[in-house]
Amino acid sequence: MKLHAKTLAGLEDLVAQDMKQAGATEMVVGRRGVSCEADLKAMYHLCLHSRFVLRVLRHLTEFNAKNPDDLYRQSARFAWEDLIPVDGTFVVDATVHSEVFTHDHFAALRLKDAVVDRFRGKTGQRPSIDRVRPDVRLHLHIAGNKVTLSVDATGAPLSHRGYRPPKAKAPLNEVLAAGLLALGGWRPGTP
Repeated sequence: MKLHAKTLAGLEDLVAQDMKQAGATEMVVGRRGVSCEADLKAMYHLCLHSRFVLRVLRHLTEFNAKNPDDLYRQSARFAWEDLIPVDGTFVVDATVHSEVFTHDHFAALRLKDAVVDRFRGKTGQRPSIDRVRPDVRLHLHIAGNKVTLSVDATGAPLSHRGYRPPKAKAPLNEVLAAGLLALGGWRPGTP
């Protein structure tokens, strides 16, 4: 399966090393992320053990869309009922870099409409939206006319691992802290 691990700028090579250790292949380092081919075991390994990953996205499908209606039509073809329980919840996160799709929120709403309408057509019911704690987090990425749909394998962001008190005066993102230590040469188990 195709995966894309999101990270902070400057930590991409550390994520690629983690992917290699997990057994992933065909790694492509990009800006604030690394894509690869991996099996389910490698995906779980990244989610559980990588200190440098913010989110792990599992690729579902991709296509070209000329306009918002095309995005809706093609998204509605995907078998969402195999991924999201009808009594479950979901949310759509969107990242858009396009002249045709100029607003992230509107693109996310079109995908949400496609998912909900497909459910209604297939089951007569629909899952609910939960922006805070969804059962399934979908990710919509649009670059130009190229649309990539993914599911977030991590749930809550991995940077929210929860070691720090909620109201620290100067909180440091856990992924950033781990990256700074690794880039500085520190290894776990050494003083």
